[in-house]
Amino acid sequence: MVGNQVISLVLMSGILITGNCTEKMMFAINTWPFTSATDAAFQTLIQGGSSLDAVVAGCSQCETDQCDGTVGWGGSPDEDGHTTLDALVMEGGRQDTGAVIQLKSVREASKVARAVLEHTYHTILVGENATNFALSLGFERKPLSSERSIKIWEAWKEGNCQPNYWKNMVNSTKKCGPYTPDVIHNTSPSRKFTKKRYRFDHDTIGMIALDGYGKMAVGTSTNGKNHKISGKDGEYGAACYGMDKFPYSVRDSRESSQTRVIEVECTGSVDL
Repeated sequence: MVGNQVISLVLMSGILITGNCTEKMMFAINTWPFTSATDAAFQTLIQGGSSLDAVVAGCSQCETDQCDGTVGWGGSPDEDGHTTLDALVMEGGRQDTGAVIQLKSVREASKVARAVLEHTYHTILVGENATNFALSLGFERKPLSSERSIKIWEAWKEGNCQPNYWKNMVNSTKKCGPYTPDVIHNTSPSRKFTKKRYRFDHDTIGMIALDGYGKMAVGTSTNGKNHKISGKDGEYGAACYGMDKFPYSVRDSRESSQTRVIEVECTGSVDL
């Protein structure tokens, strides 16, 4: 907020961020046009919430909405048919981070990640232990699979589990596992995943918020890739890094090898 002007932005290619930084300036940004998430984050800021409050509110809204089927419960089944959740939040002032990977049976991944940040000296909790941590704090146990995710998994099984994330295994390109190592034809250790990637089979929400006190926070949440090998984390899909002096990075999920680092100056503009 600059004077009486309210600024709310959704981060997409080609957006220009401008404005003079004052202690009253606030914004909330996310990596896709998930407007309900941005609205939830910005409303939190308007009501006096912190940047961390806003990031958690925005990412949590996307988890509830099951944005694109790639965030929150009910999407992206692994090869065993299970949905698991990954989330991360980071507070800019102290650069404290909390994260969960392979969270099971608890739907509020971003809130659990915040609990890791606020109630432990650790950074990441994983799998069943992350679930037990959440349950011990009063989070409710709920199923993460949905009718949609089960249908996705069943269709994949009927298609002989193709494509999958195994390589150099006997018959892994022809049928479902279990597989054995192909020691005779192990000539392509860097075989690329051959499935054509598109937005709805993997993704995330990445969110950045700046509150009226000049504090920044970032967060991300995802349920990972369809048919990933059980136990693999979702890679978050977006690299999160936030500091109060306004540098942050966002990994473009369309170009996973490219991470753009943006420095937002107090007077000037940034062309994303």
